[in-house]
Amino acid sequence: FDPPLSDGRLLAVTVAVTTVAIATSGTLYAAVTVGSRVRDTLAPLLLLPVLAPVLLGATLATDAAFFGPTSDGEPWMLLVGVFALLFTGVGMIAFGSLLEES
Repeated sequence: FDPPLSDGRLLAVTVAVTTVAIATSGTLYAAVTVGSRVRDTLAPLLLLPVLAPVLLGATLATDAAFFGPTSDGEPWMLLVGVFALLFTGVGMIAFGSLLEES
């Protein structure tokens, strides 16, 4: 299991941005479902469709960082970055009002 690393910078940025995207979207949807009685079931059902493009993009960017040219992974990393920025922005704007309602 010793794959050749084509671009370490792409791999590091992809891991960091994917971590932010997963954490912010999970936090936002956990805040949405906090007042519900079925929050343990509802949160994963709401979160899975949102995380599917993030995980797909992260997988393809990581694949390009290891095995392919960097130019194949950059659009996927940018997609994950857009999701990270989107959920960070929405979370910062809506988090206070979401906690007040519950």
